[in-house]
Amino acid sequence: MSNQQLSTRTKYSVKNAGIAMSTKILAIVFGFFARMVFTHTLSMEYVGVNGLFTNILGALNFADLGIGTALVYTMYEPVAKGDVSKQKALMKLYDRMYRIIALVVFVIGALMFPIIRVLVHDTDGVHGVMLIYFMFLARTIFSYVMMYRSMIFLANQRNYVNDMLDSLFLVLQNIIQIILLLVTRNYFLYLAVYVITVLLRNTVIYHRAEQEYPEVFEPCEDTVPEEEQKGIYRNLKAMLMHKIGEVLINNIDNLTLTAIVGITAVGMYSNYYLIIGSVRQIIDRIIYGIAGSVGNLGATEKKEHVREVFLGTFFLVAAGYGLAAIALYELLDIFVASSFGAQYVFPKLVTMVLCINFFLNGVRRVSLIFRDSLGLFWNDRYKTIVESLVNLVTSIILARKLGTAGVFIGTFISIVGVSMWVEPLVLYKDYFQAPVSEYFRKLAKYCILFALAWGATDSLNRVIPWGSELIQYLGMIVISIVIPVFFLVVINLRTPEFRFVMSHLHPKQEEHA
Repeated sequence: MSNQQLSTRTKYSVKNAGIAMSTKILAIVFGFFARMVFTHTLSMEYVGVNGLFTNILGALNFADLGIGTALVYTMYEPVAKGDVSKQKALMKLYDRMYRIIALVVFVIGALMFPIIRVLVHDTDGVHGVMLIYFMFLARTIFSYVMMYRSMIFLANQRNYVNDMLDSLFLVLQNIIQIILLLVTRNYFLYLAVYVITVLLRNTVIYHRAEQEYPEVFEPCEDTVPEEEQKGIYRNLKAMLMHKIGEVLINNIDNLTLTAIVGITAVGMYSNYYLIIGSVRQIIDRIIYGIAGSVGNLGATEKKEHVREVFLGTFFLVAAGYGLAAIALYELLDIFVASSFGAQYVFPKLVTMVLCINFFLNGVRRVSLIFRDSLGLFWNDRYKTIVESLVNLVTSIILARKLGTAGVFIGTFISIVGVSMWVEPLVLYKDYFQAPVSEYFRKLAKYCILFALAWGATDSLNRVIPWGSELIQYLGMIVISIVIPVFFLVVINLRTPEFRFVMSHLHPKQEEHA
């Protein structure tokens, strides 16, 4: 590996991650204010219905389904080699694939319609529930229109372009929605903006891609060889099994809450999900900022070096999610009460399980992004089916006994019982060709580390006599950052993963990485 290749890859990773994080924070701030206005201008039933449909159908849209990251791995090699003819042929194929995926999403959404009618049974204060559902479905389908061209930026390690445009239109959407809610309190106008802005964003990305890479979008008679097409379609099928399975897993919680606990519980969860999901999106943007570089890495470097990068990234992501999980547990209930009202606050057990699931799902993302960027979707295609069945059965059983907490404990069981060990096993067995025990040793170490840091942080926050609420909140923020960071640095200071991360944060050390 040349120093120039390393420098370029590191530069793009840092730029993608930095811009992704900053633009996402901006979008989240405006989204939070929009949510506050929403909860204070519309009833709790509208909050519940909006949360249910956002989580069910929003998870099927382009960004959350992860189509670009999962498919674009085939583009990394022709981009690295400057093969424009192959890029043109692939783009034409991607266009066709996105239309197929949009059709599949439409069919799934239509099939879910009868189930939704049965589940949404306590929404007397909400008018036009089914119209609301179809507006969400339309927005989801529109998220695929013209979006295949966004992959040219990801393949060229410039995903920050997509991130900036996504955040720009999210901010625009939130500003208009806030104004409409304050002036009209009309939920359907609020949703109409939600639908229109996704089409505007896609149109801008479509033309921006053609302006910056005109040679890739010139008329093309070439096609991807039939054998290669079969491989891509096979991976597409496997990837859709993964992603749709993930959607089912994520929304079993919402459906179980709706059916057993009630729609108001979904409204409460949607507020927590907004905050937890916002933190997750910031960290994920950083992770996915390196996605293009991982694909480039797999196309140009030896597996041993890819594994070294994987372990360094695993440490970085575990650190990010561990620190965030501790801070969320300490501060989330207070924040929800002050922002949306005390009636939206969950019991502490529910908050604890949500934060643990947040951490476990977070550390999984490293295996998933390397799997997707390296094109290994086929190898564990049945995993999400098993996981969703485990999640469904355990969530229903435990929800009947423990209420809301039981739903999320069921999710915890499915994560630990299936995905936490299958995903790294596939990566190590089929790509690294190394013992997976290395991964599990480090995972156990990170879990123990953050459990200790979590216990120390919570104990200290409980015994300090803070005084005023403002001083308490500020003090808890400081402690929730300082104590976990202290544990993290002291325990990992001399590890190869810590040195790897630091070498990529300090340009002077870059050449030795």
